[in-house]
Amino acid sequence: MQDVIGSQIEIRPYGGIPFLCEFSESVEPIKLVMKYSGIYSGLGIWTLSEMNGQTKIDYEINLEINNLFIRLLSNVIPVEKIHYKLMNEVLLCLENRLKRSPR
Repeated sequence: MQDVIGSQIEIRPYGGIPFLCEFSESVEPIKLVMKYSGIYSGLGIWTLSEMNGQTKIDYEINLEINNLFIRLLSNVIPVEKIHYKLMNEVLLCLENRLKRSPR
């Protein structure tokens, strides 16, 4: 996992403003830290653990909105709830993909 450290991914949300995620730290095999930049800044931490013979993924995020328009919009639109819904979709797609892949 160390070979991904420093790699960047550009995220392009549905109809949203693109932003960058950089893999900044890895503690194998349990944790991956991503640094966000662009319209957001902060950290996202993916932690894997074993639960009842399956892998559990926890995602913790601590972001600050840098884009003035999005910051103002967040006073009217529930940005946190929208992000939560989108991340649930990402994790469900990951779960479905893993169920279909050969072991």
